[in-house]
Amino acid sequence: MRALSYLLITTIKNWFKNLLKTPGLLIVYVLCIAMFGFMLIPGSAFPPASLERLPYLRAGIYLLFGFILYTGISKGLKSGATFFKMADVNMLFTSPVRPQSILLYGIVGQMGTSLLATLFLLFQVANMRNLLFLDTKGIMALILGWFLTLVITQIVSLSVYSLTAPHPKRRKAGKYILYGLMGLLIGGLLIYVILKGGKPESVLDYFALPFMDYFPLIGWIDGFVTGMIVGDYLKMFICLLLFVLIPALGIVLVRRSDSDYYEDVLQTTEQSF
Repeated sequence: MRALSYLLITTIKNWFKNLLKTPGLLIVYVLCIAMFGFMLIPGSAFPPASLERLPYLRAGIYLLFGFILYTGISKGLKSGATFFKMADVNMLFTSPVRPQSILLYGIVGQMGTSLLATLFLLFQVANMRNLLFLDTKGIMALILGWFLTLVITQIVSLSVYSLTAPHPKRRKAGKYILYGLMGLLIGGLLIYVILKGGKPESVLDYFALPFMDYFPLIGWIDGFVTGMIVGDYLKMFICLLLFVLIPALGIVLVRRSDSDYYEDVLQTTEQSF
């Protein structure tokens, strides 16, 4: 574990050193951070925060975050995901380090990648204020929800692939569960809209139903974000616990299964790099 800690710290140090050697890129990062900080400060240029647009936000979370989760899990049932690069395959996989520690190292590295992928949301802070009427807490909730979705999607994808790839019956069952949940979500929406007379606003009302906060994965991240926005911290913590528990359970099962995840991620890593 010390070797991996040293490798991770050295990687971060080298990243900062390379950043200092490229002043243009450093200026971009500084401007992004400064712009993000200014946008978080309430001002007269932005409308006051309110919950008026919360139904639109919930529907948007189900649409965008749900698409990310669906594509990630679907990929896990086909080709899998990887946290590693070819350098990791050549150096780490052949080292005497425990596979569990290497998997943890890959997850930490993936969190860093997801953090960089979250930076583009900084340019949308003004739109979050103007279009969704979010305050600073609401903006932070949405950004944190996006970050968690990116990280956990990769973990679930890897776990699903490692647990189902050697067993065709498991993979088939996984597809049935995934498509069943999607059918339940979409079918429930159609039925609800029909019962409400086909009114367009009934789509927003459907995603605002209380039990939708507990729909697997996507409902949990929606409940976490909206719970933090409205100040319902009990719901926020429950949904966060559920959202983190599933990938954590997947990691435990991968570690204890007879599947060699080295073999599982090797082909995916070769295709990615």
